[in-house]
Amino acid sequence: MKAKNLFIIQDEEDLSGLLSCSLTKEGFKTHCFNDCYEAFDTLQLQRPDCILVDLMLPGVNGYDFCHMVKNNNKCSNIPVIVVSSRCHEHDIINAFNFGVDDYVTKPFNMKILAARVNCAIRKSCIDRLNKSAIAIKDLCICADTFEVRIKNKKISLTSSEFRLLYFLVCNVNRVYTRNQLLEEIKGDDAIVNDRSIDVMLARLRKKIGSYGKNIETIYGMGYRFNNAA
Repeated sequence: MKAKNLFIIQDEEDLSGLLSCSLTKEGFKTHCFNDCYEAFDTLQLQRPDCILVDLMLPGVNGYDFCHMVKNNNKCSNIPVIVVSSRCHEHDIINAFNFGVDDYVTKPFNMKILAARVNCAIRKSCIDRLNKSAIAIKDLCICADTFEVRIKNKKISLTSSEFRLLYFLVCNVNRVYTRNQLLEEIKGDDAIVNDRSIDVMLARLRKKIGSYGKNIETIYGMGYRFNNAA
């Protein structure tokens, strides 16, 4: 199993080393930062599974860093956990108001911290799937993972077949000509002429079984996905 990546933002070198060493033993891959500026710059290039951040840091504090993360489209769904010695009610409530996903006060048990990190990552994955997935009865199409499932069984589609199905389902009940569909699904394995759309749709209908009837041919016009079929 691939190790989950953690960013640790902590200006106390001893504590940063302890967190890194202990969480590595729990199966994580850690990257340590002394301040929020460097961590945020790295976020634009590398996506961690979770971020652990102290509140009291030089320059940008933990509150403002969380606000920066949660208001950036590239990283807003990355869970952020505050690890701080500040245990006053006001500090904790304020942190949640800034968008943190969890708050852990020092001292803490390292195994419990690891469990809370895993919990935050799982919740983030579920939230991401819920936002990106389209479900029609037992048919589920997930744009993030490029997966199509029927009754939770994965259906093997080419990238063009996936793009075609996803486009039709996103625009349910709307009719599109062959040329319009061809333009929408162009890719590395894209078909080369509009008539090939007919062949692709025939394959797609077969692969998705009983849901194939939802892809309707509107003679003289084109195709549509009818979710009431």
